[in-house]
Amino acid sequence: MLNADIALVRDLSDHMVDLTLPSGEVVPGSVTTCSFRCSGNQRLTGCPDRNPPLCPHAVATFDKATEYAFDNDLFLRDFESVLDKMLKNGYSETDLVAVGGDLATT
Repeated sequence: MLNADIALVRDLSDHMVDLTLPSGEVVPGSVTTCSFRCSGNQRLTGCPDRNPPLCPHAVATFDKATEYAFDNDLFLRDFESVLDKMLKNGYSETDLVAVGGDLATT
């Protein structure tokens, strides 16, 4: 699962902190202070007193992500429709915004 997938089902907005690399470089907002799910036997008890705590559900997208998780055909139909729109409409270079640094150009 990718970070983007997890962000669709968990609300990470209040749980992001900076990561300091061994080189001293700081990567802003790159580490969460909450967990995606319980592990091992904790799943049976609901993770009481979990440290770090479980990340809260993403209210706006959780239901749709769950629906797609259990219906791959629905996901593929919706994805095809959206991808088709993106490919037909495109975008201009002025629509792109660099976030967190410069974009590499080729």
